[in-house]
Amino acid sequence: MDNRIFSVGGQVSHAIQIELSEENAQAQKLALLLPGMAYRVDHPIFFFGRALLHDLGFRTASVHYAYDQIDGFRDQEFARVMETFAEDAKSIYASLSDQTSSDELVVVGKSLGTMIMAQMLANNICRNAKLAWLTPSLGVPECEQQLKKHAQQSFVAIGTADPSYNAAQLEEIEQAGATMCVLDGLAHVLESPNDVPKSVLGHHQMISALSDWLAN
Repeated sequence: MDNRIFSVGGQVSHAIQIELSEENAQAQKLALLLPGMAYRVDHPIFFFGRALLHDLGFRTASVHYAYDQIDGFRDQEFARVMETFAEDAKSIYASLSDQTSSDELVVVGKSLGTMIMAQMLANNICRNAKLAWLTPSLGVPECEQQLKKHAQQSFVAIGTADPSYNAAQLEEIEQAGATMCVLDGLAHVLESPNDVPKSVLGHHQMISALSDWLAN
């Protein structure tokens, strides 16, 4: 049976859709997946992450947006970009809540998706969810603030070659209670240039760590 896809209503920056999985459709465990700027939910981190979540009994809600295809989006002032994410975050969650409910929620975001996560948390959305921050945008103050505030319910995966990697900052986040998965030598999409086996191994390490965290 095909997954159910519906449009996000309310105030949104562009056409945004949510894909609700038919797998585990009756489950009371839901995972909201928020991809990156140009890193879609069919790319490796989410392909394997979504499969893992299904194996663990979660229904998944994959958000499809395309900020990289909005003319001039990258040229806007940063404050306006964050306002857009805040507006879209509220609309995404409201539309999802109209379509389904759950007893347990996990939010999984990657890079830009972690900025949307931070806006949800700042607006008192998903405060009790488990939060998986994959290659988070730690240079964005809102992300660092919300991650530290909700560290005890958070999982963080990042490579040491990621531009956002900051050992001292990550140590503070870990001390605040976050579960860390630091991947040596991997960059922003968990890749090691000219070393495919290392890239594949990095994805395996991240998915294994995520699985252990979700099981706790």
